[in-house]
Formats: sequence, structure tokens, C-alpha cells
Amino acid sequence: MVIKLIILREARDQHPFLTRFERDWATEEIVKQFVKNKRKNHYANGWLEVPGKYAYLKQNAMKRNQTASRSKRALAAGGPSVTA
Repeated sequence: MVIKLIILREARDQHPFLTRFERDWATEEIVKQFVKNKRKNHYANGWLEVPGKYAYLKQNAMKRNQTASRSKRALAAGGPSVTA
């Protein structure tokens, strides 16, 4: 919790615009997005190992046809048409 407060205070000091948001919600969201992107990048580069409980996701992705959109495949399978 102390680290979080230090990060929020430092962000407010360096970027005064962030003081406009109550309870630092905007700063928290920016930090969350940063960490999420960093983690995704590390997984993609192989610097971080994906937890075993998510192994099935990679197997499912390999089964998909990447050349067709999901709506086209649904129509081909006889599903309802989707209109915008």
C-alpha cells in the first residue's frame, strides 16, 4: 500500500493534470494499463512464462481459422445474420 501511495504522489507531482481526478482513479487506471501491457509484452517475448492454468487458451487459438472472420463462419454454419 505504501508503494502505491508513493507512485500516486510522484505521478501527481510530475503531472499536475492528474490532481483533477478524485481519489486518483485516473492514475490508478494508467498504472494498471501500463502493468498489463508490460506483462503481455513479456509473455509475447518469452521473458515470462504463461501460467499452466492458461495453457488451454493457446490450444484453442491454434484450432481457429485465422483467415475468416467469426461472423462469416457463423453465417456459413447457418447462424443468424448479423447486421449493423
